Amino acid sequence: IKLLIASSYIISGIGMYLWAKEEFGKIPGFTAALLYLFAPFHLSEMHFRVSVGMIVAFAVVPFIFYFCKKTLSANNILFIVLGAISITLLILSHITIATITLPLIFSYCLFTIMKKDKKKLALLKISVMLLLGLSLASYYIIPAITEVKYTWYSQGVLIGVTPRPFFEYIYSSSFFGFLFQGRHGEYLLVVGYAQLLVFFLAIIQLLTARNKKSKIKPI
Repeated sequence: IKLLIASSYIISGIGMYLWAKEEFGKIPGFTAALLYLFAPFHLSEMHFRVSVGMIVAFAVVPFIFYFCKKTLSANNILFIVLGAISITLLILSHITIATITLPLIFSYCLFTIMKKDKKKLALLKISVMLLLGLSLASYYIIPAITEVKYTWYSQGVLIGVTPRPFFEYIYSSSFFGFLFQGRHGEYLLVVGYAQLLVFFLAIIQLLTARNKKSKIKPI
Protein backbone atom coordinates (compact mmCIF):
# COMPACT_ATOMS: atom_id res chain seq x y z
CA ILE A 1 0.00 0.00 0.00
CA LYS A 2 2.83 2.40 0.85
CA LEU A 3 4.51 1.61 -2.46
CA LEU A 4 1.25 2.33 -4.31
CA ILE A 5 0.79 5.64 -2.48
CA ALA A 6 4.41 6.74 -3.06
CA SER A 7 4.44 5.75 -6.74
CA SER A 8 1.04 7.41 -7.35
CA TYR A 9 2.32 10.62 -5.79
CA ILE A 10 5.42 10.67 -8.00
CA ILE A 11 3.46 9.73 -11.12
CA SER A 12 0.96 12.54 -10.46
CA GLY A 13 3.77 15.09 -10.62
CA ILE A 14 5.15 13.57 -13.82
CA GLY A 15 1.72 13.61 -15.44
CA MET A 16 1.08 17.23 -14.50
CA TYR A 17 4.49 18.23 -15.86
CA LEU A 18 3.91 16.44 -19.17
CA TRP A 19 0.52 18.04 -19.73
CA ALA A 20 1.45 21.56 -18.61
CA LYS A 21 4.70 21.40 -20.62
CA GLU A 22 2.73 20.37 -23.70
CA GLU A 23 0.27 23.21 -23.14
CA PHE A 24 2.43 26.07 -21.83
CA GLY A 25 6.15 25.14 -21.89
CA LYS A 26 8.83 23.62 -19.67
CA ILE A 27 9.02 26.23 -16.90
CA PRO A 28 5.21 26.52 -16.49
CA GLY A 29 5.07 22.72 -16.57
CA PHE A 30 7.62 22.44 -13.76
CA THR A 31 5.77 25.08 -11.73
CA ALA A 32 2.41 23.36 -12.24
CA ALA A 33 3.88 20.02 -11.16
CA LEU A 34 5.26 21.54 -7.94
CA LEU A 35 1.96 23.22 -7.10
CA TYR A 36 0.09 20.00 -7.83
CA LEU A 37 2.38 17.89 -5.68
CA PHE A 38 2.41 20.30 -2.74
CA ALA A 39 -1.25 21.26 -2.76
CA PRO A 40 -2.46 20.93 0.86
CA PHE A 41 -5.38 18.68 -0.08
CA HIS A 42 -3.08 16.36 -2.01
CA LEU A 43 -0.70 16.07 0.92
CA SER A 44 -3.49 15.70 3.46
CA GLU A 45 -5.08 12.87 1.52
CA MET A 46 -1.72 11.10 1.39
CA HIS A 47 -0.57 11.62 5.00
CA PHE A 48 -3.78 11.96 7.04
CA ARG A 49 -6.70 10.17 5.43
CA VAL A 50 -4.58 7.80 3.31
CA SER A 51 -7.37 7.61 0.75
CA VAL A 52 -5.79 5.23 -1.75
CA GLY A 53 -8.51 5.65 -4.37
CA MET A 54 -8.30 9.43 -4.33
CA ILE A 55 -4.49 9.42 -4.41
CA VAL A 56 -4.55 7.16 -7.47
CA ALA A 57 -7.15 9.46 -9.07
CA PHE A 58 -4.78 12.41 -8.58
CA ALA A 59 -2.17 10.46 -10.54
CA VAL A 60 -4.55 9.63 -13.40
CA VAL A 61 -6.22 13.03 -13.96
CA PRO A 62 -3.19 14.86 -15.47
CA PHE A 63 -2.61 12.02 -17.91
CA ILE A 64 -6.19 12.28 -19.20
CA PHE A 65 -5.61 15.94 -20.05
CA TYR A 66 -2.24 15.03 -21.57
CA PHE A 67 -3.65 12.27 -23.79
CA CYS A 68 -6.53 14.53 -24.83
CA LYS A 69 -4.00 17.13 -25.92
CA LYS A 70 -1.91 14.55 -27.79
CA THR A 71 -5.02 13.04 -29.40
CA LEU A 72 -5.99 16.43 -30.81
CA SER A 73 -2.46 17.36 -31.92
CA ALA A 74 -1.25 14.04 -33.38
CA ASN A 75 -2.79 11.45 -35.67
CA ASN A 76 -1.97 8.42 -33.56
CA ILE A 77 -4.57 5.92 -32.39
CA LEU A 78 -2.29 4.99 -29.47
CA PHE A 79 -3.15 8.24 -27.66
CA ILE A 80 -6.87 7.52 -28.07
CA VAL A 81 -6.44 4.10 -26.46
CA LEU A 82 -4.24 5.43 -23.65
CA GLY A 83 -6.71 8.23 -23.00
CA ALA A 84 -9.58 5.74 -22.82
CA ILE A 85 -7.63 3.55 -20.38
CA SER A 86 -6.86 6.61 -18.24
CA ILE A 87 -10.56 7.52 -18.10
CA THR A 88 -11.38 3.96 -17.07
CA LEU A 89 -8.74 4.01 -14.32
CA LEU A 90 -10.10 7.33 -13.04
CA ILE A 91 -13.66 5.96 -12.80
CA LEU A 92 -12.50 2.75 -11.11
CA SER A 93 -10.25 4.57 -8.65
CA HIS A 94 -12.67 7.25 -7.42
CA ILE A 95 -16.12 7.79 -8.93
CA THR A 96 -16.63 11.13 -7.15
CA ILE A 97 -13.45 12.62 -8.58
CA ALA A 98 -14.43 11.23 -11.98
CA THR A 99 -17.87 12.87 -11.77
CA ILE A 100 -16.25 16.23 -11.02
CA THR A 101 -13.36 15.92 -13.47
CA LEU A 102 -14.94 14.45 -16.62
CA PRO A 103 -17.09 17.56 -17.37
CA LEU A 104 -13.94 19.69 -17.01
CA ILE A 105 -12.06 17.36 -19.35
CA PHE A 106 -14.86 17.53 -21.91
CA SER A 107 -14.93 21.35 -21.66
CA TYR A 108 -11.16 21.48 -22.11
CA CYS A 109 -11.43 19.27 -25.19
CA LEU A 110 -14.17 21.44 -26.70
CA PHE A 111 -12.12 24.59 -26.07
CA THR A 112 -9.09 22.99 -27.75
CA ILE A 113 -11.18 21.71 -30.68
CA MET A 114 -12.48 25.24 -31.37
CA LYS A 115 -8.91 26.26 -32.25
CA LYS A 116 -8.48 23.39 -34.72
CA ASP A 117 -9.09 23.53 -38.46
CA LYS A 118 -10.56 20.02 -38.76
CA LYS A 119 -13.09 20.35 -35.96
CA LYS A 120 -15.26 17.37 -36.96
CA LEU A 121 -12.32 14.96 -37.05
CA ALA A 122 -11.03 16.24 -33.71
CA LEU A 123 -14.47 15.91 -32.12
CA LEU A 124 -14.78 12.37 -33.48
CA LYS A 125 -11.44 11.31 -31.97
CA ILE A 126 -12.29 12.75 -28.55
CA SER A 127 -15.76 11.19 -28.64
CA VAL A 128 -14.29 7.76 -29.43
CA MET A 129 -11.82 8.14 -26.56
CA LEU A 130 -14.50 9.14 -24.03
CA LEU A 131 -16.98 6.45 -25.15
CA LEU A 132 -14.30 3.76 -25.12
CA GLY A 133 -13.23 4.77 -21.62
CA LEU A 134 -16.81 4.73 -20.35
CA SER A 135 -17.45 1.38 -22.03
CA LEU A 136 -14.42 -0.23 -20.40
CA ALA A 137 -15.71 0.93 -17.00
CA SER A 138 -19.35 0.06 -17.72
CA TYR A 139 -19.21 -3.10 -15.59
CA TYR A 140 -18.70 -0.77 -12.63
CA ILE A 141 -20.76 2.25 -13.73
CA ILE A 142 -24.00 0.38 -14.48
CA PRO A 143 -24.26 -1.41 -11.11
CA ALA A 144 -23.21 1.79 -9.34
CA ILE A 145 -26.12 3.68 -10.94
CA THR A 146 -28.74 0.96 -10.60
CA GLU A 147 -27.87 0.00 -7.03
CA VAL A 148 -27.06 3.42 -5.57
CA LYS A 149 -30.47 3.38 -3.88
CA TYR A 150 -29.12 0.77 -1.47
CA THR A 151 -26.27 3.05 -0.27
CA TRP A 152 -26.11 6.22 1.82
CA TYR A 153 -25.40 8.20 -1.38
CA SER A 154 -29.14 8.07 -2.07
CA GLN A 155 -29.71 10.25 1.00
CA GLY A 156 -27.76 13.08 -0.60
CA VAL A 157 -25.47 13.58 2.38
CA LEU A 158 -21.83 12.89 3.12
CA ILE A 159 -21.34 10.94 6.31
CA GLY A 160 -18.76 12.45 8.64
CA VAL A 161 -18.41 15.69 6.67
CA THR A 162 -19.33 18.91 8.47
CA PRO A 163 -19.59 22.07 6.34
CA ARG A 164 -17.24 24.83 7.49
CA PRO A 165 -17.29 28.61 6.99
CA PHE A 166 -15.99 29.68 3.58
CA PHE A 167 -12.84 31.42 4.83
CA GLU A 168 -11.67 28.28 6.61
CA TYR A 169 -11.01 26.83 3.15
CA ILE A 170 -8.82 29.87 2.39
CA TYR A 171 -7.08 30.55 5.69
CA SER A 172 -5.44 27.90 7.87
CA SER A 173 -5.96 28.29 11.60
CA SER A 174 -2.71 26.40 12.12
CA PHE A 175 -0.86 29.35 10.52
CA PHE A 176 2.28 27.80 9.03
CA GLY A 177 1.41 24.15 9.63
CA PHE A 178 2.93 22.25 6.71
CA LEU A 179 -0.04 19.95 6.22
CA PHE A 180 -2.61 22.46 7.52
CA GLN A 181 -3.60 20.36 10.49
CA GLY A 182 -5.88 22.04 12.99
CA ARG A 183 -4.82 23.06 16.48
CA HIS A 184 -6.67 20.11 17.95
CA GLY A 185 -5.46 17.59 15.37
CA GLU A 186 -8.53 17.97 13.17
CA TYR A 187 -8.46 17.53 9.41
CA LEU A 188 -8.54 20.88 7.59
CA LEU A 189 -9.32 21.40 3.90
CA VAL A 190 -7.40 24.44 2.66
CA VAL A 191 -6.82 25.50 -0.95
CA GLY A 192 -3.21 26.56 -0.33
CA TYR A 193 -1.49 29.93 -0.12
CA ALA A 194 0.88 29.34 -3.05
CA GLN A 195 -1.98 28.06 -5.22
CA LEU A 196 -4.10 31.14 -4.44
CA LEU A 197 -1.16 33.43 -5.20
CA VAL A 198 -0.58 31.79 -8.59
CA PHE A 199 -4.32 31.99 -9.31
CA PHE A 200 -4.43 35.74 -8.76
CA LEU A 201 -1.15 36.28 -10.64
CA ALA A 202 -2.60 34.36 -13.59
CA ILE A 203 -5.69 36.60 -13.61
CA ILE A 204 -3.48 39.71 -13.55
CA GLN A 205 -1.36 38.30 -16.38
CA LEU A 206 -4.45 37.55 -18.50
CA LEU A 207 -5.87 41.04 -17.94
CA THR A 208 -2.52 42.62 -18.78
CA ALA A 209 -2.16 40.59 -21.96
CA ARG A 210 -5.73 41.47 -22.97
CA ASN A 211 -5.12 45.19 -22.46
CA LYS A 212 -1.90 45.07 -24.50
CA LYS A 213 -3.70 43.25 -27.29
CA SER A 214 -6.53 45.78 -27.35
CA LYS A 215 -4.05 48.68 -27.64
CA ILE A 216 -2.43 47.25 -30.77
CA LYS A 217 -3.82 49.11 -33.77
CA PRO A 218 -4.25 47.22 -37.03
CA ILE A 219 -2.08 48.41 -39.92
